[in-house]
Amino acid sequence: MTGRVARTGLGLLFLTLTVAEVGATPTRWQSSNASPLIIGWEQFFRVQWSVGHVSRQRVVEGYITNTWGFPATGLQLLVSGYDASGRKLGQLVAWGPAEIDPGSRVYFDVPVPPATSYGVAIYSWNWTQTGGPTRGRWRH
Repeated sequence: MTGRVARTGLGLLFLTLTVAEVGATPTRWQSSNASPLIIGWEQFFRVQWSVGHVSRQRVVEGYITNTWGFPATGLQLLVSGYDASGRKLGQLVAWGPAEIDPGSRVYFDVPVPPATSYGVAIYSWNWTQTGGPTRGRWRH
């Protein structure tokens, strides 16, 4: 009996690790009324996106362009979902690209729950300044 329980436990552990490796897909929207941490983020980034599917999972995918003069790291995206009447179903915050150099364009995709329409904003990021006698990072 102990062997069967151990094998079942190992099987469940393997299944859990496999799902975690593939990436956790959101099963439902988080109810929140979040907004980007920096008002006017659009002056620093341009976001182009559409809805697609990756392995039968709905995703919001597209490109972020850094239009500012410093590299940006640790980008987080705020994705909102809306029903047919335009009422917000919920939101989620997801990690975007690890780094975007000035003038560069980088691909992103975020698994999302079903909705009629979506909205995407840059929720937060870090500016990275390198070189010279002072070296710093700023969190937004």
